[in-house]
Amino acid sequence: EEVPLLSKLLQSQLYCSRGQWGTDVFFHDFFVTSPYLTRNPAEADFFFVPGYAICVLEGNIYTLDQVDEIYKELIPSLPYFNVSGGRDHVFVFGSGMAHSVFQSWKDYIP
Repeated sequence: EEVPLLSKLLQSQLYCSRGQWGTDVFFHDFFVTSPYLTRNPAEADFFFVPGYAICVLEGNIYTLDQVDEIYKELIPSLPYFNVSGGRDHVFVFGSGMAHSVFQSWKDYIP
């Protein structure tokens, strides 16, 4: 895996794919199975950053502060994030809390 920190936010995919948190898993599955997926970063129009933040929070895997810390460590480790200042990176926060699951997002995501 190119970005090992992602594994912390991708736990419990089966559990997370049902109910109100399924949006995060749906988008991840959609992009992974897309016929337009490329493994060549030079061909990519955007980079999808998967994460089931609300699910790992509500599943008591991590606290809100821990989720925030994971994202704060994750973003600098994304290999192509700084090429465009992150403007071509797509994050999904598909819960009622929206981006609030990543409390520091304004400091990290343009």
